[in-house]
Formats: sequence, structure tokens, C-alpha cells
Amino acid sequence: MQAMSTAIDDGAYRSLFDQNPHPMWVFDRGSLAFLAVNDAAVRQYGYSREEFLRMSILDIRPVEEVASVKGSFVPGLSQPEIWTHTRKDGTPVLVEITAHDLIFHEQPSRLVLALDVTKREENAQLVRRKDEILRTVLDVAPVGVLLVSSSGQLIEINAQARELLDGSAIFGDPDFVERMRAASAQSGGEFEIRPGQWVEVRAQRVNLERRDEGTVLVLTDVSERRNARQALAHENERLEEMVRERTAAALATDAELQEFCFSVSHDLRGPLRAVDGFTQSVLTDPVAALSDENREALQRVRRAATRMGELIDGLLVLSRVARTEMEVSPLNLTAMAERCASDLQRANPSRSLRFDIEPGLAAIGDPALIFAALEALFGNAVKFTAQRPEANIEFFKDGNAWVVRDNGVGFDIAYAQKLFQPFEKLHPHAEFSGNGLGLALTARILKRHGGTIEGKGEPGQGASFRFSLPSPQNS
Repeated sequence: MQAMSTAIDDGAYRSLFDQNPHPMWVFDRGSLAFLAVNDAAVRQYGYSREEFLRMSILDIRPVEEVASVKGSFVPGLSQPEIWTHTRKDGTPVLVEITAHDLIFHEQPSRLVLALDVTKREENAQLVRRKDEILRTVLDVAPVGVLLVSSSGQLIEINAQARELLDGSAIFGDPDFVERMRAASAQSGGEFEIRPGQWVEVRAQRVNLERRDEGTVLVLTDVSERRNARQALAHENERLEEMVRERTAAALATDAELQEFCFSVSHDLRGPLRAVDGFTQSVLTDPVAALSDENREALQRVRRAATRMGELIDGLLVLSRVARTEMEVSPLNLTAMAERCASDLQRANPSRSLRFDIEPGLAAIGDPALIFAALEALFGNAVKFTAQRPEANIEFFKDGNAWVVRDNGVGFDIAYAQKLFQPFEKLHPHAEFSGNGLGLALTARILKRHGGTIEGKGEPGQGASFRFSLPSPQNS
């Protein structure tokens, strides 16, 4: 002890004491009075050296801790402890105290080294607070979270993960981490932890201390979702099977209707031919003495038979449209329209027909069917402009649709939907001939192509028919 006292009093060791960057002092173990302080203590605590030498160590401690200080000294080298000291301005400071006993100026004393650890403790407290917050967040999170080392050692696990994995054989599986990582890399990342219970696994590698690499595993219970998905898939299969069955039944019914249509058409033609032939023979028989009234009656029968034949022909055409195999290719609508116009002009040489057809019109569709649709539209326009001195018929594109417009008699827009129903006519047969199937045929052809058609008009103001088809750039 005497050697230590002599060492502190020695000039070289005194210089080490005074110039130490951390506060140091010597105090009397009996009176607790300061016997010596270094420059760092003066600088950091704010007291002058003279003030320190008039004080005891109790003067730099909070009042509430004074009682505990008096009985806390144990002879010999002490272990580092954290204490709260108070600077001259009243500011508290956390210090780590290391002390050991010595004899200073023949008095039992203690040498103290005080390290300011305020920042360190504040940072440690912040880390602890963050850890507490993180733990709280993890425990209330609706998913399971695990942190494992590269060797597979479990470092952290939250309450949800414990609940999910409790009783699972996988929890004790040494290959648990790798199996979970493998599951996370798969599409969907779903993993069966026990029969009937599935979790979605997401894995993220993280750097741990000492350059170790760990993995965060996030587990979401997807058992209900998976069961719902399987139930939905089963229901979809059931619905698809139902659709297949009903489609097959509809196709069979359609085939039966087609066969019935052909059969009826064939069976009706014979009696119609007989009626027409019989009335014709009576009308032309010179022996038959027919009154004008009877002759007109027979003519009416013949016209009705002819009309019935036309209706049968129309039914057959509609039937063929429904079952004809489509061969889709690029179409030059302008060329098709010009061909229709030419045919109509030759068929009506006595009429003044003016066609205005836009060049460069193109679409996608079955050439034969689309030509039949254009024939019906142009023929309809020519028929209903018969009362005009000059028929003006236009064909042009408007946006994504094509339009056939005429200056004919028009129609009442209130009955527009009837235009596309078979055998529906908005004008008397005596005024305009026809079987009422042209626009119905057109509508069915366009529907088969995925297109639509609508009509607009006013009585005496002409009519326009707007239809859609796939364009080449959209095919």
C-alpha cells in the first residue's frame, strides 16, 4: 500500500494520473473526502480542483443514493459498476466505476477511474426498447416468424410460429430450415406442416453477428385458403362437366332441329309442287271454263304456293348459315361491295342506282358468308329505294364499324329490333316483295363472326345499317 502511495506522489506517475483522459480521483475511505483529482475530473464535472478537495464523494451523487454509498465499500479491487453522478450544473451522468484500495499520504484510501458511459447506456436502452417493440410486434403479428442460424439453430420464434408448429414433427426436423427454404422457392411457397394444415413460407437471408448468415422464415397459415381453393376447383370441374353435358345436349338438339328442318322442307316441297302444278293445269286447260273470280282465286293459290316455296328456301338458307364451317381470311370489303353493286345494276337495268363505296375497306371473316351478308344489305337498300327517282346507296367505315346507308322509305325506329327476326316485315308484302329473311340472315352471319348489327331510320328519310367485324389489325 505504501508503494502505491509513493507511486502516485512520484512525478512520473502523478503525470499519468493527471493526464489520464478519463476522470480519476483518490478519496479517504473513512471520511469519503476527495484527496486528489485529475484534470479530466475537473473538466468533466465542472468543479475546480480546490472545490473538489473541499467535497466528499457523496457530493457528486444524487441525494437518494447517498445512503447506499456509505455501506457499499468492499476492501480490495472492485468490479466495474454503473453509478449516477451529478455535475456541478446539476446534469446527471452515468459512469462506470473501477476502484481499488491504496494508502495515500498514510491514509486508507481508494483510487477511482470513472468512464462516462451515458451515451453507451442510452444506446443500450434504445436497443433494449427497440427489442421490446420488435418482440411485441412479432407476438401480435398474424403470421409466424422464425430466425434461424445457418446451422439451423433457432434464434428467435414468435408466439404465432410456436402455435403453428407446436406438436409438428417438422419442428424437430434437423432439415427443417432447408425444407422451408426449398418450399419458399417454389411457386406459391406452400408447405404441409401436418396432415391437412398448410403454411405459406417466405424466406429472407439476413446477416447475423460474427459474419454468420441467418434466415428469417415467415409462415402464414393458408389451410382455409387452400381448402377454399380446392373446393372452388372442384366446383369449377363440376360446372365444366355440367357445361359439357349441356353443350352436348344442345348440339344434339340443334342437330335434331336441323334434321327436322330439312325433313319438313323436303316433305313440304312435294305438296307445294302438286298444288302449283294442279292450279297451273287448270288455268291453262282450254276446256276449263273459269270465271274471272275463279281464275283470280287460282292465281292467288299459285302465289301463296310460290310464297311458301320462298319461305322454305329461306329456312334452308338460315339452316346452312348456322352449320356451315367458316374459313376465315382477310377480306376486301370494297371489292365485295362493288361486285354486289354491279350485280344489282345488271338485275335492275331500268332503275337509276348510284353506289358510293369507300375504297380500301378491309376486314377478317369467311368470304362466302360475308359476301352473302353484303348481298342482303345492298339488296335491301335497292328494294326499299324503288320509289325514289334515283337510289343513293353508300358503303363506308365509321370508327370501328361499317355502314350501308340508303335514301329509301326508311322505317319506324320503334320497330328496329324486329328487322332482324326471321319473317318479320315492317312494310306490306304488296308494296315490297320478299320473305323477311335477308336481315335475319345478315344478323346471324355477323353473330357467327363475333360482330353485331343495328339499324336506324325514319319513315321517308332512308335507313342505315351499322355492323361490326374483326379488323385485320385486331386479328
